[in-house]
Amino acid sequence: MAKCARCGSPLSGKHGYSKRANKEYRSQGYICNRKVVGACNQRSMAERYIETQFIKYLNSLNIPPHIVDDVT
Repeated sequence: MAKCARCGSPLSGKHGYSKRANKEYRSQGYICNRKVVGACNQRSMAERYIETQFIKYLNSLNIPPHIVDDVT
């Protein structure tokens, strides 16, 4: 579970869309559960950013190749 860097509360998924010049843009991201009620000032984060940080974290774990082979 992803947690807020400021307060430690869980993050919830959010999505939205906007329309400009007859073109629709979709966005997906995460927001702190406490921000929703005004108790945290952490900005929402794009899904792409969270994914990139998670992949960096996984790469830093140095998992032995035989374990990776068992999972894949």
